[in-house]
Amino acid sequence: MGWGDREPHVFASEDLLAGDVDEIADPDAEDESRVPIGELLPFIGAEAFYLYDFAMEWRHRLRLLDLEPGTDQIALLKGSGRCPIEGKTPQAVAGKGKKSPAVGKNKPKTPASFVDITAINEELGCLENRWRRKRRLPSKDTGSAAAAKGKAKKELILLDTAKIRAGYLKDLQSVRNRILAIEDELAQHESHDLPEFRRSLNVEFGARFSVMRELQQEIDWLTARLALVQKLMQHGIRPVGKAYLQALRIEAGESPYPDFPPERDEIPPQTAAEPENLFDRETIRNFISEAGDELTEEEMESLTEDVLEGAGERDLVSECKSLYRKIVSLLHPDRAGEMTAQRKDLWLRAQDAYADGDVLSLRSILDRCGAGTRDQYLTCSEVIAAIAQATIQLQAIEMFRERETNEASWDFNRLNEKKRKSRLRRVTKDLDEEEDNLRIQLAELQRECQSLEDEAKEWESEQEDTSVQLDLFR
Repeated sequence: MGWGDREPHVFASEDLLAGDVDEIADPDAEDESRVPIGELLPFIGAEAFYLYDFAMEWRHRLRLLDLEPGTDQIALLKGSGRCPIEGKTPQAVAGKGKKSPAVGKNKPKTPASFVDITAINEELGCLENRWRRKRRLPSKDTGSAAAAKGKAKKELILLDTAKIRAGYLKDLQSVRNRILAIEDELAQHESHDLPEFRRSLNVEFGARFSVMRELQQEIDWLTARLALVQKLMQHGIRPVGKAYLQALRIEAGESPYPDFPPERDEIPPQTAAEPENLFDRETIRNFISEAGDELTEEEMESLTEDVLEGAGERDLVSECKSLYRKIVSLLHPDRAGEMTAQRKDLWLRAQDAYADGDVLSLRSILDRCGAGTRDQYLTCSEVIAAIAQATIQLQAIEMFRERETNEASWDFNRLNEKKRKSRLRRVTKDLDEEEDNLRIQLAELQRECQSLEDEAKEWESEQEDTSVQLDLFR
C-alpha cells in the first residue's frame, strides 16, 4: 500500500474483530498475530474489512474468491492506481486549486502513477520469510517431508458451494412458488367467488336483509339518543328526565345540537402517517392463540417472548420503508416500461400494504415485481435468511387461507346447484342467530328508553305542579 504502518488498524468480519491489542480498547478483540486468515475468511465468498487509520478511516473490502490447494506463496496478482498519502486527506494532497492525483484525468501516466507489482511481491516475499522464521516453519527450500511435517494444523478446506447454493436457491423458489399459488387462490376467491356468493345471498335473502338493516338502524338511533342524554348530563343538564326531554327536542330539530367542548381523549394526535410496528405483545399472543395449539399460560408467555426477541433484532418500520422503495423503483416507468394492468394492480396493492405496515405483503409484491432474479448474487447465508423469511410468510398466508376456506363463500363459483343450496342453508342458520341477537339488543335499548321516558314524564308533572302553586300566590 505504500504506508508505513504508523497508524492503528483493525480486521473485522461478521463474527470476528482482530488487531493490535494495544491499539484496540474493545474487550472482544483478538490478537491479530494469533488469528489465521482461515478464521477471518472461512469460506469462498466470505467478506471482511481492513480499517487503517481510525482518524481517516481508510476502509478496504476483503473477499475470498477462490482457494488453490498446494500454494503457500504470498503474492499480488494484479492491481492499478495508487494509494493516498498516509495521514493526509485527498484534498490536502491535491492542494488549493489542484486536482487530486487519484482522480486527475490530465495527469501524465508516469511509472510512479501505477502499482509496482514486482516491488510489492519482493516486499511480500520478505514478510513471508520473516513470518516463517518467527513461526519456525520450514522454508521453501526444505524437503517435501519437512514441509509436510511443518504444515499448520488448521487448513482451509476447499468446498464446491455451487451445488449447495443451488439447492438452497431451489428451496427458496419452492417456498415462493407456494406463496404465489396461495395468493392466486385468494385472489380468485375475492374476484370471482365473493361476488357470486353475494349475488346469491341478495336473491335468496333480500327481504330478510332489509328487515335486519331496519333493526340495526333503530339500534343505532336509540344508542345515539342514550349517548346524547349521557353527554347532556355530563355538561350540567339534570335530572335525567330533563336531559331525556332535551335529547328528544334535539332529535326533532326543535333545539340546536349543543356545541360541546372536545374532551382530551377525543383530540386526535397530530402525528405523521407511518406504518406501525406489527410486533406488539397483544398481537403476537392473539396470533399464537388462533393457531389452534392448546398452550399453558407459561408456554404462551415463553413463546411470545421468543417472538418479541427475534422481532427486536430488526426494525419492521424501516424494513417496510425499504421494501416499498424497492417496489417503487422496480415499477417506475423508466425501468419497467409502460404501466400495464398487472403492474398497476401491484402498485395499488403496495400502497395499501405500506399504509397498513404489512411487511409480509410487501415482500410478496416485491417477489412478483421480479426482484427474485437477483438471488443469483446472494451468498449461501443470505439465501438461508431469505428462506427463513419466506417460510414465515408462507405460514402466515397458509393460516389466513385456512380461515378463509371455512367461509361459505370459498370456491362458491365452482359448486353445483345442490352444493350451493347446502352452503346457503348454513347461511340461514347464521342469519337466524344474528337476527335474534339484534332483536335482543333492540329490546334492551327500548326498555332503557321507556324507563327514561317515564322519568321525564314524572319530572314534567313536578314542574307543572310547581307552576300552579306559584300562580296561587300572585
